[in-house]
Amino acid sequence: MSEIAVLKYNEYMSLHFDVYNERYEGQYPNLRYKANVRVKFTGNFSIYAYNTIKMGGLSWAGNMSYPKWTNDSGWIGLNGEINEAMGCSRKKEFTWACSCSGWPNLEGTARLKTPEIAKPTFEASVSDIDINSIVVNGRFKSNPYNLYALRVYDVVNKKYILNKLDGSSKITGLTQNTDYEYYVEPFMADLSGTKLDQKKLTAKTLENYKEILIKSVSFQINQVSDKADNVTINVSTTDDAHVVKTVWGSSGDYRTVNGLSITYENLPKNTEYQMEVYATDTLNRDSVAFRFKFNTTFTYMEVWVFDGYEWDRGYSMLLVNGKYKYCRLYYFDGNNWLPAKTFK
Repeated sequence: MSEIAVLKYNEYMSLHFDVYNERYEGQYPNLRYKANVRVKFTGNFSIYAYNTIKMGGLSWAGNMSYPKWTNDSGWIGLNGEINEAMGCSRKKEFTWACSCSGWPNLEGTARLKTPEIAKPTFEASVSDIDINSIVVNGRFKSNPYNLYALRVYDVVNKKYILNKLDGSSKITGLTQNTDYEYYVEPFMADLSGTKLDQKKLTAKTLENYKEILIKSVSFQINQVSDKADNVTINVSTTDDAHVVKTVWGSSGDYRTVNGLSITYENLPKNTEYQMEVYATDTLNRDSVAFRFKFNTTFTYMEVWVFDGYEWDRGYSMLLVNGKYKYCRLYYFDGNNWLPAKTFK
């Protein structure tokens, strides 16, 4: 309830105009403010008259009979209701002429300020950042009476580039490897007035560069026991600075790491591994896989070997190219070939 006018006859009699049941109905551009109006006399008075009370287009007419020393006439509802167009406004002020004719005769003005409509809530983000485009996302989480619109302000170019953002919009024609800044701002639906809020978005377009190729891999082998090694493998590419991650492995067993190296721990000695690696760049492109082999350390074994002229003691080991330097001696027992005894 809210008092919007008091018409004073004298210090003993006043007529009060009051609104109640205030509400908004419809959606912009057909949003309307509605309310009901009632009146009453207060003071210390006596009335015996046929009166007509008006406020704007609302009215009531009838006989009044209040004996001497009445303090409060009680509420009398005017017929009809306030029904005013809000346009594109969060709040408005209305005035109406109001009066009482008969006895007492009164005239005045009723003034009303409507309740303020809440600001909208919204969310905003950037996505799909590319070489020369960025997608700006924005949507209302609440938009009372459809009264608001989202705008996107381009800070670099100092202008609004979108006036009715609702979802996602792709901004094109940008320069690669460049920082951009945008403001997503709610305005009134007719874009009048100033922004009601603001969310800042920043993004940097991607670089346009050649796809990365892997040039080589290198190894660092550390013996951790008589039976196992730790192996660190480093990859060298044509553009190490733009490598985001590398993927290593073989036969469905892969590991992904950030950076250019990986370490495998407790690999058994005397073992050859066949692997591949590929790199992913900042544009989310994968390089061609680079395949390679490596061996953990081989223990030296004393064996009998043939040097082309005679058998003698020697050592067996695996070279980098994967071929054995010496062949293990075998003998035939009449039924099967068996490996010769190993001397340690």
